[in-house]
Amino acid sequence: MEIVEPKVFFWMGAHDGCAWYRGMMPGYYADTLKDVGGFATTGSIDPQIEIEKCNIVVLQRRFLGPDMKRIEKIRASGKKIVVDMDDNLLNIPPNNPAHRIYTGKLRKDVEKQLREADLITVSTEFLGEQLKKYNKKIAVFPNCVDIDADWVDKNSFGVEMWHKSGICRTEAKGRKIRIGWTGSNTHEEDLRAINSVMLDLVSEREDVEILYMGGYPGAILEPLIKEKLITRGLDGKYHIPVEKIGKEKRIWLVNGIHISEYYAKLLSLGMHIGVAPLVDNNFNRCKSNVKFLEYTMAGIPTIASNVLPYSGTIKNGKNGIIVKSNRYRQWRRAIEDLVDDEKKRVQLWENARMTVEHRFNIKANVLLHKEVYRGLLN
Repeated sequence: MEIVEPKVFFWMGAHDGCAWYRGMMPGYYADTLKDVGGFATTGSIDPQIEIEKCNIVVLQRRFLGPDMKRIEKIRASGKKIVVDMDDNLLNIPPNNPAHRIYTGKLRKDVEKQLREADLITVSTEFLGEQLKKYNKKIAVFPNCVDIDADWVDKNSFGVEMWHKSGICRTEAKGRKIRIGWTGSNTHEEDLRAINSVMLDLVSEREDVEILYMGGYPGAILEPLIKEKLITRGLDGKYHIPVEKIGKEKRIWLVNGIHISEYYAKLLSLGMHIGVAPLVDNNFNRCKSNVKFLEYTMAGIPTIASNVLPYSGTIKNGKNGIIVKSNRYRQWRRAIEDLVDDEKKRVQLWENARMTVEHRFNIKANVLLHKEVYRGLLN
């Protein structure tokens, strides 16, 4: 019997970070490693040509009416349909801005797509367990990075990869210790665990700076607004003089950025410690450890909440720090411990890089994609 090789098209909802980790990066490396082969690496609004060439279509967040009709035609043509999930979109907390989106007909269409899929791929085992009620056919593809990246990549997605990622950046070398968080504006509740700690540290210690990129919690903005360091324009948008606030208050507020520029930006932030607070709920337990991966690739150690995406990867005191509970004293103790101990920061990062190399290296894990897709076809 002749083995049918997978020719996969990743049909993404948007060219964002989720699309990069779940589809574009595996596709790029599968194409680079010629013995793997058969992965499309581009997405488009009207992907008809790419779909005609493939035998597997991977869907990510394609749940709207026109998409559902098109998917039915694709299925009728004999192609395999895979649904990729990086979040549990059917269990979003009420305080998350996305909660109001995934309701009514859209929620029913998500459930329908999951039930009818030939396969569901997920980023974690816990998320896979949550989705088994809709479909038993599930494969885990962990989010990965290229541990060896020390070049500027010119792949079809246009992403500039990390430059010289093997350099540890957590040594202070006489500078102030910069404690940073990066993410979207959907983490207001998660950030409550650290906001007071961050503000107190920056006001009580001269050797500390804090940084938020992408999402600015009210607890950070409000004092700066009262002091008129931040103003709101006629368009309703805040005007944030980053350099002025950074130098005067040692608080750096950096705009979120497209995935195509994110990695270079992350390296430029000058962070010495990366924090990853999460509220312990089912939705967050379904998330992946992507902040740990990104911070590690940026050369900095991670302090994270004791929630599954991180507690399943970080061994406390070995390759990062796990804060047992989201209490002020525990977060402050964990952060100050690393602020005061450069040698420990370096050792944690070195161990973290080994963890990423052994468990989350895309060049090894992309072979799992081919194995699973080949099995789906044969």
